[in-house]
Amino acid sequence: MADDNSPRRLEFVQFHLPSLTAGDYSIEIEQTIESAHSKKLRTGNRFFGRLDVTVGGERILLKPADIDAVFPPEGSLLDHSNILPHISLKRSTLPWERNADENDPESPFLALLVFDEAEPVQRKNIKLRELQTTLPGFSIAPGEDPDDSAMVIDLPLSLLSKVLPSVEELKLLTHVRRSPAGDETAVVIANRVPAQGVTSTAYLVSLEGGYKNSGAGKPTFQGKTSIRLVCLKHWRFSCLRRYLLTPEVLSKLEDSVPDTDFQGLKQLQDVEITGRTAFLEAVKQQLGRDVPSSYRDALLKIAEWKKTFREVLLQLDHGVFRLPPKGVAESTLASGFVPLPHQFRNGEALVSWYRGPLLPGSGSSRDWPGPVRSADALGFVRKP
Repeated sequence: MADDNSPRRLEFVQFHLPSLTAGDYSIEIEQTIESAHSKKLRTGNRFFGRLDVTVGGERILLKPADIDAVFPPEGSLLDHSNILPHISLKRSTLPWERNADENDPESPFLALLVFDEAEPVQRKNIKLRELQTTLPGFSIAPGEDPDDSAMVIDLPLSLLSKVLPSVEELKLLTHVRRSPAGDETAVVIANRVPAQGVTSTAYLVSLEGGYKNSGAGKPTFQGKTSIRLVCLKHWRFSCLRRYLLTPEVLSKLEDSVPDTDFQGLKQLQDVEITGRTAFLEAVKQQLGRDVPSSYRDALLKIAEWKKTFREVLLQLDHGVFRLPPKGVAESTLASGFVPLPHQFRNGEALVSWYRGPLLPGSGSSRDWPGPVRSADALGFVRKP
């Protein structure tokens, strides 16, 4: 019997290679029948057949069902500047179903690139027929429609060269996680932390065939200044600093800030503000002018608020799980009633509200009858 108190294990696997990688295959079969007892079969008879098949796989777009989770979450406003973004895929073989280096089956074709809003990355949708003429090595596969759309990003080679991982780095940035129950997910990790104070975008791009004959290095992209990559998934998040002028913070600023400015800062006490620009603008409105350079840097440094795990827990809504109070049904549920099917003697079927003898809170007094002969005698209609 398993010990419930035993530590749970999470196994990390370097890769999970598929039985067949994506591509075109031919299956051929040949049979020869010979018999020494038959003149017709004595000279041999050969029979053969051939079947051409294509093993497909995602290379243009990932469906929501293919994705287990992304981190940081899409639209997040927390400070993730010390965390490498990553994406978890439900099919553990997906990153290796195609290869960045066709001569290396352990090289995944997916990479997660992170750019901030100030970097010149352009995203757009184009037809596959256009992609075939603008992306070297790309050709429309069987089953794909030339009029299908694909998302691509265009960026300068000088920028891509700073963040593009090598083949060996690609292998280290992709792995499989296996739970104690045997469930597997593939994880692709970025090689760059998000910039602080700005909005960043993570792009899951295809590098299929881009590392051919590159060894352990990176593609050279000779003669090119702009590079186009297929993007299978992207999401945005922000790493905005938060500022809070607590009484303790104000006490530290009191000696270095003029009295008139200090009174203005006190108007923002215990007001949480997200984003450096928004914080400086709020202070500017209180002071009636821009924050003086004499204490501007000190103010930004000391007012930056970094929540501890304890503070996050204390601010959680720990009330009873229930629907928000929007109407009669929600208030009735909150009173301890549950809806149950009710079959009347005349055959009519409805849904009625029932509850037990105990209440989740104080109830109104009621004069109940004396001894009763059936449970129906204790029922009553509760009108909204």
